[in-house]
Amino acid sequence: MDLKDIAVLTDAFGQKRAERLEADKKANALKEEENMLKERIISALLEAGSATVAGSKFGVNLQTKKKPVAQDWELIHKYILENEALDLLHRRLTEEAVKVRWEDGLQIPGVSSYTVYDLTVSKR
Repeated sequence: MDLKDIAVLTDAFGQKRAERLEADKKANALKEEENMLKERIISALLEAGSATVAGSKFGVNLQTKKKPVAQDWELIHKYILENEALDLLHRRLTEEAVKVRWEDGLQIPGVSSYTVYDLTVSKR
């Protein structure tokens, strides 16, 4: 494939990217409206002391669940170390923290890297 062919692909890529970004804007606006309506319904159901309501086309059931929130990381870290409870944590590296150590010449045992390619796009 020569550069002329790649230039044609570049224009097609840029156009599709622009279309997707526009669609993302619309989707984000719809999601914002959806979340606002959701919060109003939840608030109204709680105020009414009800967990279920139905319109002419849709019905909703109020669901509840408990989500954990960290209050004292020092105590949590101590618990994890004492109980070998690594399953309480997400299994991923913090890229920025690794990058800083690599820039300082430090190697972290068990950590390697792979190359990721991306494109920056500019409109002409």
